[in-house]
Amino acid sequence: MLLEKADALGKRITEYRKLKEQAHHAQAFETRAEQLQRSASGLDAAVATMKALNAAGVTVAFKMSSKDQTRSRTMQLLEGFASDPAYIDDPGFDLRYDYAVPLSGLTNGVKTAGLTAWQANVAARREKVSTDILNALRAVAEYRSIVATVQRCQEQIENLARTLPADVAAAERELTDLAEQQRAAWQKLTGGELPDSVILFLRASMGDGAELRLLSPEVLEWLKSRSLDTAFRIKPRQAS
Repeated sequence: MLLEKADALGKRITEYRKLKEQAHHAQAFETRAEQLQRSASGLDAAVATMKALNAAGVTVAFKMSSKDQTRSRTMQLLEGFASDPAYIDDPGFDLRYDYAVPLSGLTNGVKTAGLTAWQANVAARREKVSTDILNALRAVAEYRSIVATVQRCQEQIENLARTLPADVAAAERELTDLAEQQRAAWQKLTGGELPDSVILFLRASMGDGAELRLLSPEVLEWLKSRSLDTAFRIKPRQAS
């Protein structure tokens, strides 16, 4: 009787250990599945944004390295798992360092290329505005509200350029609207009653810099009359 009970107890302990091992294996399997799902989701989102940018005419310069093995290893994992789920435990390479880490690097590469393309697109479509000159023009009462509009648009455009848009189409519409508002305000600021020589000087100063010949007596008098002559500095052009 005692031997029978001991034998039964031994069997129950063995079964318990097997169940415990299976539970541990299941937990480890679930952890790996979650890690791979996060990596795959991140890459999927990055690629979707890249495609949306390309569709909107914002060309993303991204090309996978010829040495990248994430594609082949993804197929290897899919085929191995389809034949035996336990394959994921030992696929023949380090699942973290040889797959998950490179997959994360690939995601970051797509995001970086997308952000670079998006920022170049924003820069090409915005009005070139010098904050220093705007601050100087703000001192003139009749320009204050227009300068505020230009600066508001500039800040919002800069915010758009900081990150990849979640909705490219919506971001494109917002960028177009802000750029048009900024351009209209700047044209209003540098048009109207301003002398042509002053308009040329200010617009050049906002961009790559005004040539010294544009600082005519008329321009200098206009600046002095509004206490703006100290807002500008003469610097030699850097050799290209």
